[in-house]
Amino acid sequence: MYRQTLVYPNQRDLRRIVWKTSADAPVKTFKLATVTYGIVFAPFLPTRTLNDNEDEEKWNFLTQQMRFVMIVTWMMI
Repeated sequence: MYRQTLVYPNQRDLRRIVWKTSADAPVKTFKLATVTYGIVFAPFLPTRTLNDNEDEEKWNFLTQQMRFVMIVTWMMI
């Protein structure tokens, strides 16, 4: 995952790319309007969230099954 942040217009002069397509070509200058950076734990966070949700739902499902068994047992008595 990557995140982009918009740079203030007065600071765009500080973020430039100088580009030449060949040795004879003129120099082109680009001012960047955004800063792009990666998030280190990006794949970890969604995986962890899914695993936690799975564990929580598993517990809810088991709790519901136990309630059902208790109600059926109580009705049979």
